Amino acid sequence: MRKKKIVRTDQKHKRKKSAGCRIKQLRKKLKFTQRELADRLHIGESTLKTYETGLYEMPFEVITLLVNLAKTKGEEIRAEYLSGYSSIKTDQEYMEWYSENWPYSECD
Repeated sequence: MRKKKIVRTDQKHKRKKSAGCRIKQLRKKLKFTQRELADRLHIGESTLKTYETGLYEMPFEVITLLVNLAKTKGEEIRAEYLSGYSSIKTDQEYMEWYSENWPYSECD
């Protein structure tokens, strides 16, 4: 008897898949192979693959290394965006969103 494939649709799974896709896109934009990026982040290549596929979440310490690496290559990206917790990609976009959405932007 064949086992049924379980399809996960919960929020955490969607966020991990989104984060994995963003990590992969950034890696390609920085023109790194999986091996090169894994070496720079001090993780195994197979570990990076699990992050890119969304199987596991990238720890925040590694995300921070990746954000800093991107900055050295001239790319600005927020850790929250890369980890899938935010749809706002850059600090500039965040400041624009914040100024438009903060209810107390003007003093009375």
